[in-house]
Amino acid sequence: MKALVPALVLFLSFTPSVASADVLPFTFAGTVDFVDPALSSAFALGDPLSGTFAFDSNGQATSCGFNFKTYCSAYPSPLQTFSGTLGSSYDLSGTFYVRLNTPPSGPPDAWELFSDPPSLQSSLTAPSVNGNAPASFKITLVDPSGTALDQQLVPPVFQDYAERRFQLAFLAPDGVSSFLVGGTITSLAAVPEPGTTTLLVAGLGVLLGARRRRRQCRPSE
Repeated sequence: MKALVPALVLFLSFTPSVASADVLPFTFAGTVDFVDPALSSAFALGDPLSGTFAFDSNGQATSCGFNFKTYCSAYPSPLQTFSGTLGSSYDLSGTFYVRLNTPPSGPPDAWELFSDPPSLQSSLTAPSVNGNAPASFKITLVDPSGTALDQQLVPPVFQDYAERRFQLAFLAPDGVSSFLVGGTITSLAAVPEPGTTTLLVAGLGVLLGARRRRRQCRPSE
């Protein structure tokens, strides 16, 4: 067994780490608790939301726009994609930017996944509902204590935020009126890289096989 230790150390040294990845995959889920009447033919209270998104830890900060103070930063990246299903069959997908609100005092901290095309490289693909076109999608995580963020780009940690919401907005044909469907985010978690687990299992299999062959080659007493 001692002879296998160096091989095990060598194998583990080549095993990738989830924390070192630049683009981190996440899953999320939620439940609808608000539907504008104009959208009631497509959505209902209690409808589930499920989906995935990719967070780019190397996003570069830019301004949130003229309506925001200096404590708001946006992090666009073409690598930040999302997809999801609302209800039984309403599919949406696109690209997003991360928006961080970290006021020095007063309002709480907020981490947002925001897709409101054409702003900041974001895009949104989803069906229209009764002639109303999808305009934006966002997941908002709020920390009333104001301690979750420190003006630095970080991946979301679900338990750090007491308020967790999602919202899908639609624009009416008149180009002015808007309608919303929204609800509570019930789970949001990082997904371990499958390659890490696969390599570990494969490596252990090789080591166990080598040990078995070593036993078979021992001369009988």
